[in-house]
Amino acid sequence: MPEPRGVGLVVGKFAPLHAGHQFLIETARAASGATVIAVYDSPGYGPTVRVRANWIRRLYPDTLVLELDDPVPQGDPEDVSRAYAEHLRSRYAGPPVTHVFSSEEYGARFARELRAEHIPVDPERRRLPVSATLVRSNPFAFRHYLDPGVYRSLVVKVCFVGAESTGKTTLAEAVAERHGTVWMPEYGRELFELERGALVFGDLLRIAREHLRREEKLLEHANRFLLCDTNAITTEFWSRFYFGTADPELEQLARSVERDYAYVLCANDIPWVQDGWRETGGGELWLEHQETIRADLEARGLDYIEASGPVPERVERVSRWLDERGSYSGPACPLSSPAR
Repeated sequence: MPEPRGVGLVVGKFAPLHAGHQFLIETARAASGATVIAVYDSPGYGPTVRVRANWIRRLYPDTLVLELDDPVPQGDPEDVSRAYAEHLRSRYAGPPVTHVFSSEEYGARFARELRAEHIPVDPERRRLPVSATLVRSNPFAFRHYLDPGVYRSLVVKVCFVGAESTGKTTLAEAVAERHGTVWMPEYGRELFELERGALVFGDLLRIAREHLRREEKLLEHANRFLLCDTNAITTEFWSRFYFGTADPELEQLARSVERDYAYVLCANDIPWVQDGWRETGGGELWLEHQETIRADLEARGLDYIEASGPVPERVERVSRWLDERGSYSGPACPLSSPAR
């Protein structure tokens, strides 16, 4: 194998990063003394330039990754390549690029603008018959082309919250079935029953951590959405109810994950049902819990929709909301701001 030489450049949207991109990057890394990867804007695609760049940084931590987040220029291909070359020069102050590695037609034009050699890599997709367009058409079907960490970040987590006996479990399971995906049962309920209701203060942090660990495992099997029966902010609520306070680590965990979900507040317009474990009795305390949970969502600045009425109406409401908003728009707000 020839000795690595020069500075290799790979440019792309990486929307999303797939096995073909990784083969391209690894080819450039093997052939170059240093490698630069430039990630540019992809209008209309949910994961931001920062998210896509971080996918690459995680997999190739010793590689320089540039974020070219200016609007995509339009017009003649030569003019577009020239504009991108100028943009790259404004962001990159290292040694001159000597080689541009690409599987696309624009690679040769871009290389000319940089006075570099173009190295085509599997342009006919014979080694890996995959494209970002193909993956975007059905990420679940083509997830074998995606790094597990990349795939997990493409799944929207939808969290169902509300007071006890508001239909969270029923709705999470029903919406998951409607969308052909998986759902995450409430681990706190599982442990509560296992311990015959005798939880201690330290159990609440344990619940939040284990619930999140199970969520992360399920993400790899989720189709667009992972429907979650509560999350760490619910666990924090119950800690305050049972013990009057919450472990600072639980509070921090809840804050760190709160924006990783889209939220559905399950209305308390259905009869309260005793299942042998519930405690609020369907009276004033039940109503108070519901309003406390609503106020907590709003205090945290979390968008949500409210699902009310019979189960079929709730399923239709949530499913329509999910379908209208697609499957990804970024980690800070998994779905665009819904009307309440």
